[in-house]
Amino acid sequence: MEWTQDAIARLYRLHARMTDSLRDDVAAVNRSLGSLNPAEDKLPRLTLAEFTAMLRRSDDHPEIVEMWVRRIVRGNEDEFPELRAAG
Repeated sequence: MEWTQDAIARLYRLHARMTDSLRDDVAAVNRSLGSLNPAEDKLPRLTLAEFTAMLRRSDDHPEIVEMWVRRIVRGNEDEFPELRAAG
């Protein structure tokens, strides 16, 4: 799929929200386990440039990139009509 800058930006925002939610979950579990630093995690956030490169590197493993994108978009499919046309 050919990714426009707009589609990448929208997808990146969803990815960032998912990452933030996951970090919140990790912090909650760490707190429940008595961690002295519950917000500490080893989950790096991709920069927009890294995210874009991963999307555009889909020639290497297109099926993996497609699954990754579909997971990010899950629940927000109406915001990405271009994926319906490509899928």
